Amino acid sequence: MKYLGNHRLVLASVLAISIAACSGSPSPGEPEDFLHKVAQTATERVIDSRLMALDSLNLSDFDVFNPQRIVVDEEWIFVNDVSKGMVLAVAKENYGSYRLIGHGPGEGPGETSGFRGFDVHDDVLVLANRPGRLARFSIEGVFVGEQVIGQHPRRLEAMEDGSVLVMDALNAEYLLTVIGADGAEVEGAGMVPNPAREERMGWSLRSEGAIDYHDGFIYFAGYAESLIKKYSLDGRLEFSVSAIDNHSSEHSYMERESGSMRIAGYTDTALYSARNIRAYGRYCLIRPVSDAQGNALRFLDVYDTTAGKYVRSYAVTRSPSDYALDDVHLFMLEMDDNPESGERDWYVKIYGNVLRD
Repeated sequence: MKYLGNHRLVLASVLAISIAACSGSPSPGEPEDFLHKVAQTATERVIDSRLMALDSLNLSDFDVFNPQRIVVDEEWIFVNDVSKGMVLAVAKENYGSYRLIGHGPGEGPGETSGFRGFDVHDDVLVLANRPGRLARFSIEGVFVGEQVIGQHPRRLEAMEDGSVLVMDALNAEYLLTVIGADGAEVEGAGMVPNPAREERMGWSLRSEGAIDYHDGFIYFAGYAESLIKKYSLDGRLEFSVSAIDNHSSEHSYMERESGSMRIAGYTDTALYSARNIRAYGRYCLIRPVSDAQGNALRFLDVYDTTAGKYVRSYAVTRSPSDYALDDVHLFMLEMDDNPESGERDWYVKIYGNVLRD
């Protein structure tokens, strides 16, 4: 890793109060100014084509019924099972070669309680297995060790040098933090305070979102705001642009006082504009959630990673709950009908990588 050095990451919250990383300081009552850092020039989707699966993997064949996240590396497909507290690893070239990684539910070393996320890098699987803890396993399933950290990981992304980018659900000071391989926070520049700390905001207003770490940058799509953001590793905002489904959020912007607590921001009942984000090369792939009428959308939208501008869309038969990319394929976690059993099962559907130039 060339750029990490000693830096700590922070992200702007979705609150409409002044924040160092964003330009301007919108005042309460002006949600539109806060919402549109930079507007998209496109006003309608350009549908390139409908994605057609090349192959599929029925996760019920592996007794996986409650998946949440999918990750891939050069050889393996990884899917977690929240109920089992473990991660399934299936070989890309041979679905009959697979293993379960983890120690299952419990409070002991390597066991899971409140499974929140995982990622894989350099043959090491990192699990946010309990509040305030990270567990590491080799992809052969060997327990490497567990670290007690000061964060409560909601989501995480593994980084090149063994560090982990953690999104903290409850951190009163910073939203994103880099945890080193030794389990300690990586200190440094870019420490922008989370305004929610001062306002005593609910965590749902500031810590819900999709993140992806790619080529030294962090991509963030907030659930309670219609913005796509790119950050450098020192917390510098590279861009903040509205999504193609940027809704007028005035109806979900609120200001109120309750005792000594003042609330001003976008609520967690806002019309979510993005639920997943993955970057690859010059583009990032985003799954939108609903239109302005609340109707579910079945598209994958492509944005460029230079300025965040909308490029094109692909129609999908079923909206995936998560997806991952390698140099050849797009792997999507979908629920579909099983023609043999008549039940609805979870599948890994495999498509061509639509972000390749």
